[in-house]
Amino acid sequence: MAEAEALAKRHGARPEAHLVPGRVRAAERGDHRVEGEDMDGLEISPDELRRAEGKLAQLQEDLVARLRDAIALSDPLHDGSGPVAGPMRQTFLNRADEQSGVVAALVDYIEEIDEVRRTMNETLASYTQTDESQAEAFRQVEQRIPVLPAVESGERA
Repeated sequence: MAEAEALAKRHGARPEAHLVPGRVRAAERGDHRVEGEDMDGLEISPDELRRAEGKLAQLQEDLVARLRDAIALSDPLHDGSGPVAGPMRQTFLNRADEQSGVVAALVDYIEEIDEVRRTMNETLASYTQTDESQAEAFRQVEQRIPVLPAVESGERA
C-alpha cells in the first residue's frame, strides 16, 4: 500500500478510474481513404480543417502525457512474494507492455493521429497554394481586359 501511495504522490491523484474492455488492444491500421462516385475531389472548409487539426493536436498531447504515465507505471511492482503475487505481476505487465498492452495501444493512437494531422496540413497547404494560384490567374486576366466606358441606362453600346 505504501508504494501505491508513493505513486499517487509522484503522479498526482486521479479523480476517477476507467476499466478498459478486453477488446481494446493494439491492432492493424485500417484503410481510411475517401472514395466516391462522380467526383474528382472533396470539398473542405479551411477554417474547419484548422480547428479540427487543433483539436487533434490537443488530443495527441493528452495521449503523449498518458503514454508517459503508462511507461512510468509499467515497471514491476514490489508486490511481495506470496502465491498470488507472481501471476498478478505477470498479468499487470502483460496489460502494460509495449508489444500488445496499453503502451502499444497508445503509441498506435499517437502515430495514427500524427498521420491524420500531417495529411490535414498537407491538404491545407495544397488548398492554399491552389487558391492563391487561381487568384493570381484571375488578377492577370483582369489586368489584360480593357476597361470599357460606362454605359448609361437605356443606351446601347
